[in-house]
Amino acid sequence: MSTNANNFDFDTWKRLAESDPEAFERKRDALIQAEISQADPAAQTRLRGLQWQIDMTRQRYKHPVEASTKLFEMMWEQVYGENGFLDALTGPRTPLDEARERRDASVLPFPRARPGD
Repeated sequence: MSTNANNFDFDTWKRLAESDPEAFERKRDALIQAEISQADPAAQTRLRGLQWQIDMTRQRYKHPVEASTKLFEMMWEQVYGENGFLDALTGPRTPLDEARERRDASVLPFPRARPGD
């Protein structure tokens, strides 16, 4: 069974999942851990945390469609959610940026200056 993403053999993995689900999970986990270990050391902790979240979601939602839906929602939250990928692409936010976007500012009344004040 190839572990190179360019040579991924879906049918082989499918047969293994059908014939021996435990062996499939062991090989899947080993492949994921091997990929994470090849990542930049600074990113490995975050990748392991992300994989833990994925594994816990798969464990919580037993039905594959339900788990896939939850994982899909997680992915979009990482892209479009607060401090997500899209925010990272548009640059750091400052309080001034946020103030400019607010539309609910109150206008404060100031008394007119009287002559001689």
